[in-house]
Amino acid sequence: GHDELPLDHTSERLLEAFRTEFPHWIMTGRPEINIQYSDCEYEIIGFNPQNIESYVAKFYRELADSKEIKDFTAEDAERKIRAFYEIVKTRESLKTLLRIPLFLTLTCTLFRVKEGFFHASGFSVTTFYAEIVDWLYKCYQERREQKRRDRLESPCDIIAQENPREEV
Repeated sequence: GHDELPLDHTSERLLEAFRTEFPHWIMTGRPEINIQYSDCEYEIIGFNPQNIESYVAKFYRELADSKEIKDFTAEDAERKIRAFYEIVKTRESLKTLLRIPLFLTLTCTLFRVKEGFFHASGFSVTTFYAEIVDWLYKCYQERREQKRRDRLESPCDIIAQENPREEV
């Protein structure tokens, strides 16, 4: 993250070169950290409560409208939105995470597929991170398996593979 760069001339030159090449850019990091390099000041800001509310509503409503998930209706979306805010009220640690756009997206997605996790008594930021990593790994494995199924036409193809442990 940008807020982890050392405050030295090398970082300053790097950021200035990047800013010259790409005049409009967004950096992510911890909300509300101000960093100043020479004549440039960068403020890392997160979502405010209104941004979060708008994003969550849009996330679930667009999901219902897209029909990407079978049987996920507009009513389901509204129920998820209400349930999401009920759980956020009880999980103070989530409020800080939700200000970071990437974590808000991950939280909405995980809440959609595994709402019960957020109700568990052992919930913490650490268990949240672990659950996200597990969920991402499962998604990776599902995609990998689907690629394997798409590539192989018959059981004989499996036997014919020279290295069946190779990455797909």
